Amino acid sequence: MPMIAHFTYSLLATIGYAIFFHLPKKLLIYAGLTGAIGWMVNVALTQAEASIAFSNLAAAIAVAMMSEIFSRISKNPVTMFVIPGILPITPGYSLYMTMYYFTQNQIENALAKGLQTLAVAGAIAIGIMLVSSFGKISRNIIARRLKKDRHDV
Repeated sequence: MPMIAHFTYSLLATIGYAIFFHLPKKLLIYAGLTGAIGWMVNVALTQAEASIAFSNLAAAIAVAMMSEIFSRISKNPVTMFVIPGILPITPGYSLYMTMYYFTQNQIENALAKGLQTLAVAGAIAIGIMLVSSFGKISRNIIARRLKKDRHDV
């Protein structure tokens, strides 16, 4: 599938998800871009033959970074962009296949697919956590410096 199609479909899917959860209309494009950029990172790294966990880690980092940026621009909580933004990279199909293999009594396939699903979910969580932590630490450092500069005056 061409990259423009990947971008368009992930943008529309993310906007649809954001509408379903009543995100304000003025924030829909930000949420859509967050999901589309995350998906594009995932697709690009997957096509470059990176591991699925690394591709999702990088995509989650991209989603979290874009969410932080759009949060500052729009003066809204980061979660308004992170939650719809991770929709395209969530391992729904892998989880479905894990359950399917279990119901078909294919335990080895189920365990392999289940571990892959856990790796992807963990990578997404770690990526978001890293960016969130870095953002919080940097905001605290900036706030301390501003407070110190005010006292020095």
